[in-house]
Amino acid sequence: MRKRWLSRVLDFCLVLIGAMMVATPAATQTAGVDQKTLATQAPTASQKAATTKAPFATQTKAAILAQMAQQYVPPPATQAILTLSASSPTAQPHQSVHFDLSWNRPVYRVSYHFDWGDGSASDETVPAADHSYDAPQNYTVRVTARPMANFKMTAVLQSVSIQSNAVTIAVVLPAQPTVTLTADKANLNVDDTVTLTATLNPPATDAQYHFDFGDGSMQDAAPNPIGHKYTSPNIFQATVTVLTQDGTQSVTSAPVEITVRVVPETVPHTTPKLSVALESEGQLTPRSDVVVAASLDEPQKKLRFEFDWGDGSAPELVGSQGRAHHRYATAGLHEVVVTAETAEAYQPPLQGMLPLNIAAPPPPWWHRIAGWAAAVAVVLFVIWLMTRLSGTASNSSQHRSDETKTKGTQAKIRYVAHEGLGRHEIKMGRRPAGLGAIKLSAGMGRADHTISFRD
Repeated sequence: MRKRWLSRVLDFCLVLIGAMMVATPAATQTAGVDQKTLATQAPTASQKAATTKAPFATQTKAAILAQMAQQYVPPPATQAILTLSASSPTAQPHQSVHFDLSWNRPVYRVSYHFDWGDGSASDETVPAADHSYDAPQNYTVRVTARPMANFKMTAVLQSVSIQSNAVTIAVVLPAQPTVTLTADKANLNVDDTVTLTATLNPPATDAQYHFDFGDGSMQDAAPNPIGHKYTSPNIFQATVTVLTQDGTQSVTSAPVEITVRVVPETVPHTTPKLSVALESEGQLTPRSDVVVAASLDEPQKKLRFEFDWGDGSAPELVGSQGRAHHRYATAGLHEVVVTAETAEAYQPPLQGMLPLNIAAPPPPWWHRIAGWAAAVAVVLFVIWLMTRLSGTASNSSQHRSDETKTKGTQAKIRYVAHEGLGRHEIKMGRRPAGLGAIKLSAGMGRADHTISFRD
């Protein structure tokens, strides 16, 4: 019984020695040697040792164990691939960036060394980390991993270094925000409400709005927009200041001008009356200066007058004084129409009319002298003609013949008058010598004509 127990202990020791002989060459070789070659050579050496120093049974068991160990040696190891990724390729100063690591196959007992590219580094036991940068710049991040590699079933472990890919992080300053302030109306009455709206670009969730209404009052708007009521008339400059990034950054808008006026009193609307008057003195004749004035009984803004002189000439515009000059080329009756133009459009238009009689001009002095001379000449001619015809009388409506026989003579006198023509004709025969005065009377209408003949 004791011999059998000692035999078993001896066999176990021999097997253990054989296994150590197989493992020793593999542990002492470098990583570049073919592990399968070492494993196949190790049993041959142990078999020789067992043949010379161990019994046949022990040698057989050691050879069997060596062959079993050879079957469990893994194939040549290939290096695992480590991949690094970032939550964002860009960041702002002091903004945290998250980094993740991944393997293409399982690894064991890994430690990670993060090189952040800004002169700092950190060691982690998990495949993830966070980091922030202080200054705007481009930073290159790399990670070195140290997993434990199992080369043999004999629990011989060796640490290796695996480096990840490089990731570049661009750290930039945030864009300077701008804010614009708008009002729903720029002109309002006292006690009216105006609504102010601030627009921030780019938007920020932590923005704080501070309104200055320009009348001494201020207010923080939450939310934006905000309404405000002005209680006095004036021109106010409203602005807004926006705080972002927890109050570390501020921007102020351009001012918005708001005009506040007093509510005007309601005045009954009346239509002004336009008056047109002639200011020229004396008789109006062609080529003389005609002055016409127009006026309104109520003051008006942007007042001017249009004069239409009624002779076919172009209308004339004058200012608020309403006084215009004109000269007519021909005599006659003309009507001047004046229209008032104001800032307010009246219906019907403000108009006034003035009739003008342009008389013909008097003849010059030499025309008057010539007329008088012609009249005198006509009178003298008539007198001369009547003097020439004073010896003859005739009547057209009544032919009357009187024959007068002078005592002691045969002379005859004949008188003919033609009524209506004013023509008198006297025909006499030869007057005898020694004949005295002869007087004839002839009735012509209601008038009596007497013709006397004297020696």
